[in-house]
Amino acid sequence: MPLLLACLKDNHGRFVLPQQTMTKWLGALEIIWGAFGPQGVPDLIHVLETSTDSAELESAIFLLIWTQEIKALPRVREIAARGPREARLEAIRYLGFYGHPQDYDFLIAGLRSADPEEVYVHVYALYEYEDLRATPPLIPLLNADNEFFRREVFSTLIHLLTPASLDALRNFCEEARRNTRPDSQQRGECSMIDSKLKDLKIDLGDYANKSSQEKADLIATARKSAEAWYQLREDDKKLTRDQLIEAAQEWKRNGRIFGAKPLAFTQLPKKDNKDNTFLVSVNKYDWVEERHILSAATAGDIPLLLEVKAALCARLSEQTLFEIRRLNRVIERLGRSRYRKVIGVTEKVE
Repeated sequence: MPLLLACLKDNHGRFVLPQQTMTKWLGALEIIWGAFGPQGVPDLIHVLETSTDSAELESAIFLLIWTQEIKALPRVREIAARGPREARLEAIRYLGFYGHPQDYDFLIAGLRSADPEEVYVHVYALYEYEDLRATPPLIPLLNADNEFFRREVFSTLIHLLTPASLDALRNFCEEARRNTRPDSQQRGECSMIDSKLKDLKIDLGDYANKSSQEKADLIATARKSAEAWYQLREDDKKLTRDQLIEAAQEWKRNGRIFGAKPLAFTQLPKKDNKDNTFLVSVNKYDWVEERHILSAATAGDIPLLLEVKAALCARLSEQTLFEIRRLNRVIERLGRSRYRKVIGVTEKVE
């Protein structure tokens, strides 16, 4: 623990994974602390409540995002309002990921800040917060000159898709295609919306001929279909609570989840084989996806899933990062289920 705590004080380095993936220091901390498991959470809470070091606070807040520890929320709100600058910006991001109904007004108010970096972080947080009421105050920010900032606004408006946000994005791209904006500002941004609409199966030509109500219904259906990724399907296998516990032990034993390869194998006798053996997969739960876990787990299972994450972190590979991100989303949704009527994108967080 003394070594882990010391790592919180330096958040400006980089970390190289075996397959040449370069990770920022905060991302490296997630691997280091993640491998320690849920037992590190009380120490992070202690740092949050007692430290005056901005780097320590920033690191602790970042790490607590992925634990969904609700006890940290009041203190994080204090830091988001009046903490040291870097810690305050990380606390704002934290509030976006947690998505608590109480924090909407605070996140929206931040869009009016005179500090461009602070506005950027509030836009980032509103993407994660997933409340469609944020669309109108976000639309004017498309006029920003800073391309990096504007791309974040673009991404957020695509994520929080409504008829108003789609019209604003289309108008932006039409202006860009008329060469009223430099090419460097239009290529990536406008291809993002084309890709998103393709994923949602929305044809702009067909969309333009629809009534206002039809447009709203079409986009609402598209949002619902995106959320279906986390909903159990009619023909899905069912994961019981007992199976969830058993599956978690398998994932911890193998250091893998979501059917990640290679599978674990065992040797069993086979008469027609020269060496009298053949290989059989012993991964009973390689069929489990996010939706299966969410159908069987509750917020009380977050510590168990953090133990699974600890086993993933110990592998330290590029594939691991992908699995960890997926598991983080599961943990986030379980955490939000304690205080949100709708966990994902919604008309109003309640």
